[in-house]
Amino acid sequence: MILNLIFPIYLLWFFPTTWIFIIVGNFIIDFGVIYVTCKILHINNFKEIFKKSFFITYLGGFIIDIIGSLILVFFPSLINLFNQDLASNLSHAAYWNPFSSISGFLFVLVVIIICAYLIWYINYHFAYRKLFLTKSLKFKLSMSIALITAPYLFLLPTYLFYTFR
Repeated sequence: MILNLIFPIYLLWFFPTTWIFIIVGNFIIDFGVIYVTCKILHINNFKEIFKKSFFITYLGGFIIDIIGSLILVFFPSLINLFNQDLASNLSHAAYWNPFSSISGFLFVLVVIIICAYLIWYINYHFAYRKLFLTKSLKFKLSMSIALITAPYLFLLPTYLFYTFR
């Protein structure tokens, strides 16, 4: 999902027209991941899989990315009640540069892992539930989508977009 890959949510707020590209790109990437994974796993009923599961995969990815973004935005505020220095590191990592501190990097990395797990969970337990695939194939297909479409660009330092020298 391109949304998963490049989902810093502030981009959508600052540049609302990016929604068009994200929706189309998201569709293309999800479609491609499912198609290629089916080919690699020798699953011949791609059309059935697409028809029965794509909407949940697609919409689930959007929702999970929004959840990940909300964690990045609000968790540092919660931590601020207990430890202001840590909250500052986490906020700086989430908003500006994930590589600015070890704690900030680990925070963003854990959010990406949580999102990947949720993507896998939604696909395995909901999107592919009614498909006539073995548990092993459902697991592999779900894992493929989760690992490829996790929101890795949460790690992209946003200061690169705002610092001009």
